[in-house]
Amino acid sequence: MFTNCLTTAFFALIMRSRIKHVGFKDFDTVYYNNLLSIPILLVVGLATEVDEFYRVKEKYLDGGEEWVGLVLAILVSSVASFAISYGSSWCVRVTSSTTFSMVGALNKLPLSVFGLIFFGDTATVGGVGGIIIAFIGGLVYSYAKNSQKNMETQQQQQAEPLIPFSNRNAEKVRQRNGTDELELDKLN
Repeated sequence: MFTNCLTTAFFALIMRSRIKHVGFKDFDTVYYNNLLSIPILLVVGLATEVDEFYRVKEKYLDGGEEWVGLVLAILVSSVASFAISYGSSWCVRVTSSTTFSMVGALNKLPLSVFGLIFFGDTATVGGVGGIIIAFIGGLVYSYAKNSQKNMETQQQQQAEPLIPFSNRNAEKVRQRNGTDELELDKLN
C-alpha cells in the first residue's frame, strides 16, 4: 500500500509537471503515456509470457473460430483502458497530485469490504484495522481539504471590496466604510 501511494504520487507529480510544461491536452497525455509504455510492456511480456503466446496462437489463430471472441475481448479491453487512462489524465490535470494519489489508494477500500462481506475472505484484525485506518485517513483528508477551501474562500471574500449595486447593499457598505446616508445618496 505504501509503495502504491508513493509511486502513484511520484507519477502524478511528474505527469502534472510535464503536462504544464509542454501544454498537453488530455488526449495528448493519454496518447504519449500509452506510447511510452509499449516498450516496457513488450520487454516484460516477451520475458515472461512466451509460452502463453504460443498457447494463444494455437488456440485462436491456428484453426478454430474462437478468434472472434479474442478480437472482441481485445477491443473491449482497449476501449476500457483508454477510458481509464483518459480519466486519470483529466484527474491529474484538474486536481492536486495528493488528491489523485489519495483517490488511488482509497478506491481499494470498497473492494476490501466487499471481499470480506460477500466473498468470504477471512476477517483478520490486521485487515479490518487497515480498512478502518484507511477510511479514517480518507475522512481526515477530505475534512482538511474542505477546511482549506473554506479558509481560502473567506480570505478571498475579505480581500474583495463590496460594491453596491442597489440600495440593498447600502447598509453593508455603510457598516464597512463608516459613511453616512448623505454620501450614499449622492452615490446612488
